[in-house]
Amino acid sequence: MAQAHPFDTSSNASLSDAEVLDQAEVLVDEFLAFIRREEIWNDILDVNILPASKSTLVNAFRLVIATESRPDYRRQLAKAGLMLARFHRDVGPRMSLIPIRPDDASPHADPEMNAREQQAYLDRFDAAYSLIGPDLTQLGSLFEASMRLAARRDMRRHAQHDASGSDGTCIWYGPH
Repeated sequence: MAQAHPFDTSSNASLSDAEVLDQAEVLVDEFLAFIRREEIWNDILDVNILPASKSTLVNAFRLVIATESRPDYRRQLAKAGLMLARFHRDVGPRMSLIPIRPDDASPHADPEMNAREQQAYLDRFDAAYSLIGPDLTQLGSLFEASMRLAARRDMRRHAQHDASGSDGTCIWYGPH
């Protein structure tokens, strides 16, 4: 199980931009390792097992995507960041969505659970699963905005490079 992230977020006001970006990259790398290790697939998990708070991870992904210079890698980061939609508050133990054939026994037919407990489990699963779609939409919008920001930055950088003088110096045309 993941532990709380060791970074002290209370002192972030004194960090340089480079240090904030470095922390964001560490958080994203830690989350990527976590989802590889845990094999999330179609599961729904509680936010308390994340390596940092969900909002911190979302912001870390946004920052890393916005500052990434490689468009393909930005898209891969955004896709990985969408896995955060699988994490929600008060989910409790990990819930797995496992497809079964109609003729198979119910995967929730636990002999230790009575009908009411089984129904409570299914209701809890349905409630948690219903949060994923809206969360995917919201996260997709946030990460798309970060990708657009990075693309605009790349376009400005290329435009400035194209406008440079023959000696390699850039010609300044005022603020953009």
